[in-house]
Amino acid sequence: MKIAILQTGDVAANLLAKFGDYPNMFFSLFKRAGKTKSIFSWTVFDVRKDKYPVSPYDADGYLITGSRHGAYEPLPWIKPLSDYIRLLRAARRPLIGICFGHQIIAQSLGGRVEKSKKGWGVGRHEWPLIRHEDWMTPTASKLRLMAFHQDQVMKLPFGACRLAGNAFCPNAAYAIGGKILGIQGHPEFSPEFTDALLQKRGADMPLATTTAAYNSLKKPINRTTCAKWMATFFHSAAQN
Repeated sequence: MKIAILQTGDVAANLLAKFGDYPNMFFSLFKRAGKTKSIFSWTVFDVRKDKYPVSPYDADGYLITGSRHGAYEPLPWIKPLSDYIRLLRAARRPLIGICFGHQIIAQSLGGRVEKSKKGWGVGRHEWPLIRHEDWMTPTASKLRLMAFHQDQVMKLPFGACRLAGNAFCPNAAYAIGGKILGIQGHPEFSPEFTDALLQKRGADMPLATTTAAYNSLKKPINRTTCAKWMATFFHSAAQN
């Protein structure tokens, strides 16, 4: 499958040499899950620079990365990305959004995204599965991933099915029509990268928040399972 990564954010320059950029984190994630280049090929499009595939049919699936920006910010590239998301939905192309990607998809299709009054969600979080789909193999009862966000999807778009959530983040994962998947957590983030990100940005957060986040980093996560789910979702959505 040809997957187009729509890049919406960058790794900080002082972390880039050690951890790579966001697209490379996804390459590494799928490699961990056993999904090699023989199964997926990847092309990166920086949508902040108005870079997109010529046609939505130029890729078999699409993945929107995380970003430090909010889906509601009046940035010049937000509206074109929203328009493209609606184009992908109309063309029935498989689409996965991670963190900001999860949020901008929801907003573009009629949902609502806001900065949460509950504050930062950082460190290792877990969200119980509310609904199980056929592509969720191997099975798991909870999604356990690194998180790094203030914004949340407060209202799901019409037709969205909630897949996972908890009291802090009720809409942590959703699917729409077997073609679109949104995940608030970061399967591409390792505990080591999250630690480095906390060291860089933790001063802007309450001490209790960062302390809890640091203490969570050694708890188990199932990022490889999530990667397998994403890969299976791409294949399943492409066949529907």
